[in-house]
Amino acid sequence: LSHEATEIKKASDRIQSAVTRVLDYLGDTNSEVVTYGKALETVSGKIENETDIDAIRDVVGGILAETKRMAVKSRKLEGQLKTATDEIIELNEHIQYIRQEATTDALTGLPNRKHFNDQLERSMYQAKEGKEALCLVMADIDHFKKFNDNYGHLFGDQVLWLVANTLVECVKGRDIPARFGGEEFAIILPRTNIHGAKKVGQDVRLRVASKKVIRKATGEELSSITISVGVAEYRRGEKAEDLIQRADNALYRAKNQGRNQVVIEAACDEDVAMQD
Repeated sequence: LSHEATEIKKASDRIQSAVTRVLDYLGDTNSEVVTYGKALETVSGKIENETDIDAIRDVVGGILAETKRMAVKSRKLEGQLKTATDEIIELNEHIQYIRQEATTDALTGLPNRKHFNDQLERSMYQAKEGKEALCLVMADIDHFKKFNDNYGHLFGDQVLWLVANTLVECVKGRDIPARFGGEEFAIILPRTNIHGAKKVGQDVRLRVASKKVIRKATGEELSSITISVGVAEYRRGEKAEDLIQRADNALYRAKNQGRNQVVIEAACDEDVAMQD
């Protein structure tokens, strides 16, 4: 099992244990309630025709004693239930954290490749069933190696984060930006045709290029970041890898044609480039 699966299994087992304890508590309480009810019935029978005041006092004392015992039992149960409930809530939050950690890129905070794959399959299914448009945008940072070589890997990480943050700025609620791998990013665009996807790709490209990259240690303004972008539209019945491949092909044509541009795969399979 993976680390994620192992941790989730441990948490699930503990939740099951807590639930079992709750059921045991309730079972004990149920038997106590039955006992309490029978005691009250017995007392009621004793007091019904009783005329002696001392006897009645004794009966009432028995009622009070039984009621106090039940109250103590209820308070104990309340504490037990709260402890078990708090543990279940904590474990559930832990499971959610594990799942989020497993599907999030640690550096950029974007969904990672695993989550991207799952969401793309889901989006393709929905597009097919609803007969809706779906597009995929692939983006790659131009000359990324030079940032690492000239300024170090920590600076390269800052560049990756900046581009990831720009992607988030440019998408809508249902759109899904992700880190595809290395310096390559992807955006899944449900209910978006090729023209809308082209606009998103162009918006991202222009916004990234407008960012000022400043070296914090010296205050030096460095060369701007540019990205190349490829766009492809989902064709009903195709596999996810086919859609990814077509978007990637458009991306690398953008690279080969000079970088810092958007290339869209048109319906006739010809690519159209967009630059400044």
